[in-house]
Amino acid sequence: MRWPGVIGVLICVGAPAMAQDSTRDTVGAIVGLAIALACIAFYFLPAIIGGKRRINASGALFFVNLLFGWTVLGWFLCLIWAASGATRAQDAFFEQAVSHPGADPTADAVYREAYAKERARLDHEAARKERGRTG
Repeated sequence: MRWPGVIGVLICVGAPAMAQDSTRDTVGAIVGLAIALACIAFYFLPAIIGGKRRINASGALFFVNLLFGWTVLGWFLCLIWAASGATRAQDAFFEQAVSHPGADPTADAVYREAYAKERARLDHEAARKERGRTG
């Protein structure tokens, strides 16, 4: 008859201690999960930025980030790509400037400037190739 009393005392004394341990374990698990999610979000930060900016090659950016983001160089290259890649909005802007010339003077000026830069780059490359053939 002494065992049920001893077991009852152990249950009454041990239950609060067990509750505290389970609360600590739960809090520790939640904190650990939050840290893991933050690390995953930081790892995929270039892909997240590229997706929010709606760059043209966001799928390719995600896979390059997935495969090479673990290297510091790969992560920074993905971050630069995400921050400087051409967006769908830029493409739409230039399409509108080409299809409706004169509708927006700002769009026309930006398009003419971009066209002139691209034309100069292509002319420079052609001249360099020509010098390589003749030289």
